[in-house]
Amino acid sequence: WDLDSSRTSVIPYPFKPDPALLKLGIPKTLRTVGFLGRLEARKGVIELAKAIPLILRHAPDLEFRFIGPSWPYRKSDMESWIRHYCCKFLDRISFTGPINRNQLPSQLMQCDVVVLPSRWENFPFACWEALASSRAVIGSAAGGMAEVIEPEISGLLVPPKAPEAIADAVLYLVEHPEKVAQLGAAGRQRVQEHLAPERILPLQLASYERAIARAR
Repeated sequence: WDLDSSRTSVIPYPFKPDPALLKLGIPKTLRTVGFLGRLEARKGVIELAKAIPLILRHAPDLEFRFIGPSWPYRKSDMESWIRHYCCKFLDRISFTGPINRNQLPSQLMQCDVVVLPSRWENFPFACWEALASSRAVIGSAAGGMAEVIEPEISGLLVPPKAPEAIADAVLYLVEHPEKVAQLGAAGRQRVQEHLAPERILPLQLASYERAIARAR
């Protein structure tokens, strides 16, 4: 947007994780890859679906779990499109449909890694919830996830619209299972510290004070 960086502040919203997410154990292996959110093109589920055959070619025992409501797509809906595209692998894929907030911890507990390959994002609560649950997150490099996730430290990042990159990231964790626990633990710590209200609120207040001082 060609904004003057000296007059621009980028400050996250505060995020306080559900205590039930923080109680979930840290996965030690990779058996199930999850997706959390609306099943729609903007969330990168098309690219994730295209990555599934590439992944199963090398890791045929993996399972995939789509958590969230299916949105309209191509005169039908996204779940139907994924089922058609991945018709040879339906025994490895499950869909929960819409869930209630109180079901989120139990649903994330059934995943070891969460892939959120959005084509673009702002402040994605699904990512922060997955991080808080100590799931290793493979997030999108386009938008807000990249402002929180430290690559190779508290998660992995992939470019948007890149099924091959998604497959490579998942297979990297298959080949390095110790990273599942390492990234999961670091991701939980990162989201608790970086998005903590006690850290964010003083930053927000300071930005208002700077704006008032400029106006005067």
